[in-house]
Amino acid sequence: MPWASRAIAEHGPHLLDTVVASRALQARLLDAGVELALSRVRNPALGATTLPDRDGYLGQGALLTELERVLTHIADETPLLLILDDLQWTDRSSADLLLQLARNVREHRILVLGAYRPAGPPSLADPRRHPLEPVVHEIGRLGSDAVLDLDRADGRAFLDAWLDSEPNRLGERFRTALFRRTAGQPLFTIELIRALQERGDLARDASGRWTEAATLRWDVLPERLTGVLGERIDRLEPVTRSVLRVASVEGELFTTEVVARVLEREPRAIARELGDVLDRHHRLVGGID
Repeated sequence: MPWASRAIAEHGPHLLDTVVASRALQARLLDAGVELALSRVRNPALGATTLPDRDGYLGQGALLTELERVLTHIADETPLLLILDDLQWTDRSSADLLLQLARNVREHRILVLGAYRPAGPPSLADPRRHPLEPVVHEIGRLGSDAVLDLDRADGRAFLDAWLDSEPNRLGERFRTALFRRTAGQPLFTIELIRALQERGDLARDASGRWTEAATLRWDVLPERLTGVLGERIDRLEPVTRSVLRVASVEGELFTTEVVARVLEREPRAIARELGDVLDRHHRLVGGID
């Protein structure tokens, strides 16, 4: 943190209170016993491209220039990993910034790791496209195509790898029960495991290994998980939501013909809604034949 803070102070002063909260950063430095003056003043060594506008702030292009200078300065000292989570909520301006960053730091020791849910908010220009879709395609065109689709990964292998990332005594019976409820879907798997740990249904034994508790309950979903599901369902169009609602009444396994009859719609139209929208786009159902 001290090294990164000095890089900001020397190479990106206009990032303070624009990208980075200076007071919070100053407080953390003081807690760490580091004395470093942080202020939003122009560093003449940065060149004319970083001159602020008439309101004292930089435009997006100049801010990006300062951000690149800070990151590359840090990367010259040590390899840098940037982790960007929940990118499905990014706006168009931030997506453009991410793309420019990917283009301009390729020769430096910087790895950008971004995570997003493909069924996030749609693009304003084209509601059928994910806002990050053009960015992902362009990064692939630049030769940095390294996309891991966790929904297409081996669910049971992911589940086992996640459990075994910490010492445990969780046997096949527990793993089978967990897989039956999550199908190895990463978000559901992780949230359910965390909920079991927080509730005490999974606890560490004397040797520090996770093990099942006698109070283990599978019938209570964590609030975070129900919140994520509710959020995704609320974003559906009313017609699509009605298809999902009727299908859920039939049960975990349902038939297109029954849903179509209840809604008084053509089975082909329901099949398209289930396959194209709910399965391939939103990934809220699976196994559509």
